[in-house]
Amino acid sequence: MNLSEFIWKYNNQSIDVDWVYWSQCVDLIKKYTIDVFWITLWTFWWSAKSGWNNKSNTFPEDEWEKIENNYDDEDQTPKAWDIIFWWYGTYGHVWIVINWFKGENKIEVFNQNTGNWNWTWYDDRSRIENNTYNQCLGWYRLKDDNFEMNDLINENESLKEKNKTLNEENSELKEKIKDAINILS
Repeated sequence: MNLSEFIWKYNNQSIDVDWVYWSQCVDLIKKYTIDVFWITLWTFWWSAKSGWNNKSNTFPEDEWEKIENNYDDEDQTPKAWDIIFWWYGTYGHVWIVINWFKGENKIEVFNQNTGNWNWTWYDDRSRIENNTYNQCLGWYRLKDDNFEMNDLINENESLKEKNKTLNEENSELKEKIKDAINILS
């Protein structure tokens, strides 16, 4: 499963992997690493911040690279598929990177449990959101030689979708040309 398939499958759903505190942001991350990378993460010990601090070896160093956010380095950006951490609130927050917009302080993420706690369950459901780098601690990136291949596969799927759209537009133009020829005939 790739990132696009994961988002398609779980968008607008409440993911609860550990059955603790309902659908939390860390549940989405745990499900993501299981379904996409076939890796089971260790416990986050009650919060996203604990996962970032890696207190219980949540992200084993032999499998994951920890990249601390450096606000002064404009070339340092997360990649699609990275797991990115925020410092806000008591417990922090963690998201999956979909896209980043260099120079705009903007990032597109797959997210769950934004934290309004109004018990409507809307906030607990996963969804795509845009946010900023403000309060970003950094991100974890899988250390996998084959992982770049996954990026290429994902990019190829995106190109296939664009090609499909162009073919549909081409078919519509062909129909319009046929209609115009019929009118002139």
